[in-house]
Amino acid sequence: ASFPALYKKQYFFSNPSSLHQEGREAQREIAKSKEYFFTLFGLSPYDYHLIFHSGATEGLQSFILQSKQPYATSIFSHKCLTSFSQASFFDSLVPSKEEPLFSFFTIVPSETGTFLQDHPFTKNVHCDCAQMIGKHPSLKLFGNFDSYTFSAHKFGGPKGLGFSFIKKTFPYQPLFLGSQQDKLRGGTINITGILQTEEALKKFLEKFDWNQAILLKQRLIEIFQNIFSEDIEFPFAHHSSQAAGIFSFYLKNIASEKAFIHFDQGGLAISLGQACSLGEDQSFYLKELQIPKPLLRIS
Repeated sequence: ASFPALYKKQYFFSNPSSLHQEGREAQREIAKSKEYFFTLFGLSPYDYHLIFHSGATEGLQSFILQSKQPYATSIFSHKCLTSFSQASFFDSLVPSKEEPLFSFFTIVPSETGTFLQDHPFTKNVHCDCAQMIGKHPSLKLFGNFDSYTFSAHKFGGPKGLGFSFIKKTFPYQPLFLGSQQDKLRGGTINITGILQTEEALKKFLEKFDWNQAILLKQRLIEIFQNIFSEDIEFPFAHHSSQAAGIFSFYLKNIASEKAFIHFDQGGLAISLGQACSLGEDQSFYLKELQIPKPLLRIS
């Protein structure tokens, strides 16, 4: 159903945990949505739980906060994974002698415009898939990892809604206690967000063509290259695994903050760093890679 059609359904405003008829109907609609997500991503409800939450930050940090143990994450990871004192970092795909207690794998780093294909660890791995849909060429979830976490707004869904597939053999401890969602995430279930997320994903996939998105990205890079000539630098443009829908750059002879203001005043919605790091210095991994300036990003 379209968004307007959903609003005409009484269950759209019902509490899925209620035992009355409208509550049971709401629960059935959520079950249908979950079946869609499991089928789409090729996972089995016999092997994985599927829980809905407020987004990738909650979904990913829940594993850190429940464990309070050291973990490993890539230097390319989102700030929500790099901000904890117990984090250690790896910048290559060479396996270490000892695997950490658990680790995170970011499929598409938010600032590079590339995607990663391998992970150095095999046990207790949690996959950050927030940037995957629309940027990675496949929806197949690889690696047999312990969890996969998504954010709805990355493919046109509602803000503040995400979901995680969590392997049933993983000893997950919920941050929010309650009887909802198999006791894995307490709180009233957001049926509005869940159904809108399913609808947004269906509409996105109906129209999305990854090859066309890659061609558009290449064309935009060519346009910027022609405009700024040797004054522009694309640090990741020559990487072999290009993600669609995102690329980053900086201008050699102008501060990124000043360039951002000029682009904004010209009507171009270009990002400066990660939105979740607004007002902070250049991201951790860009410093590690010795990129001299904060990156401007089109996404």
